[in-house]
Amino acid sequence: MQMRTLPSTLAAGSSVLLLLSLVAFWPTYLSRPFASLGAYAHFHAVAGAIWLVLLLVQALFIKAHQFQLHRLAGRLAYLLAPLFALSSVVLAHYRFSRMDTATFEREAYTLFLPLSAALLFAAAYSLALLHRRSPRLHARFMACTALLLVDPVVGRFLAFYVVELPEFWHYQLITFGLECAMLAALYRSLPTLSTERRVFARFAATYAAVLVLWFFAPRTSAWVSWARWFRELPIT
Repeated sequence: MQMRTLPSTLAAGSSVLLLLSLVAFWPTYLSRPFASLGAYAHFHAVAGAIWLVLLLVQALFIKAHQFQLHRLAGRLAYLLAPLFALSSVVLAHYRFSRMDTATFEREAYTLFLPLSAALLFAAAYSLALLHRRSPRLHARFMACTALLLVDPVVGRFLAFYVVELPEFWHYQLITFGLECAMLAALYRSLPTLSTERRVFARFAATYAAVLVLWFFAPRTSAWVSWARWFRELPIT
């Protein structure tokens, strides 16, 4: 995935995720947006949709060599990225703080997904800013902010329209596999032995490690205790 093809790939990926989102979130959200889902759900949905549109627009600007417009759109991300990450955390808190005790104990492990995604999103965007003068790294870290939407979008699409798997976490075997495959492609397309490759390798390894943790950490008593503490915070 060379630099000349990465903007096209990012634009295509953002477009596909936007279209899949409409289908994937139709049964539980878009078909009944006012069914007591709350302002936090709307805030998160709007922020996520705008983020994908922003990635699409920025990629198209790069492809068209409109670098000034790309930088102008990037300034919007200074505000939007923190809002999107924050919306994930706030929505998760809202949902889990309103569960009864029995439901919470049963679902506490799933809190790992939105919180870990918000953390990785913040890390990817921060690294994109840090390496904004390195087009190859900047573009890859921005691509990773979209990559984090693969699980919530593709997972729901598979569950509602493709196949009913025995366990909830089985969907992550597919979606996380896709994310790791894309991480590997982004890494391998960087020049061998380059500093950029080493920088991205560290992030990719951390990203993959967090995904692997999903299959182990959330089922521990330590995680449930932490989730209980998070649930009781006076955030929402």
